[in-house]
Amino acid sequence: MSYSRIFNFAVVPALFVACASSCSKPEDPDVKAKREFREALVVAVTNASRIEVVEHSHVNDFLEIYSPGEDGIYSSDEVPTVEYARVPLNGEQRDELSKTLRAMDASEPLVISFCAAAPRHSIEFHSDNGVSSRLAVCFGCSKLEWSERDLEGDPISWVNGLEAFVGGLGMKPKADWEGRLKNSGRLEAFEASSGWRRITE
Repeated sequence: MSYSRIFNFAVVPALFVACASSCSKPEDPDVKAKREFREALVVAVTNASRIEVVEHSHVNDFLEIYSPGEDGIYSSDEVPTVEYARVPLNGEQRDELSKTLRAMDASEPLVISFCAAAPRHSIEFHSDNGVSSRLAVCFGCSKLEWSERDLEGDPISWVNGLEAFVGGLGMKPKADWEGRLKNSGRLEAFEASSGWRRITE
């Protein structure tokens, strides 16, 4: 066999592999956005000096009980956030959170929900200077809201994975939030300072 024939047999497969690599289909923009969102969350877990998961009220819970002001106009800053639970994550729990985030499927189609998000759980990523970012989760509407970056649409299985994680911390992803607020012991002080009127039941 001549050297030229040996060269041809050796080079053709190499050229095929190179073309297959360089000519591959570009990554879908939506998949890329979800992948980068997921990877950024994993980095946030790795870089945080401390991570705390918080279960808390939402302004909507107050609106179920009160009528705001005389004209019905209000600012969310007027309404306190009532914490029901706060869990600082230990090393094992941080690893579990990272595992949950890495398992998020970037190819899952995003669902556009017209439900108004009312997140009652937040994952706080702390640095030495305080909270560096916050991931708010609404398990009722399957929505994620991260202060660090946006994601157009809602990957439902991602929220389901976080629901299992939060439940494993002893929290309640879904509950009677109006009832919890009424039993929090915080309403008397709110009524005295806000001027909001309790709705007649």
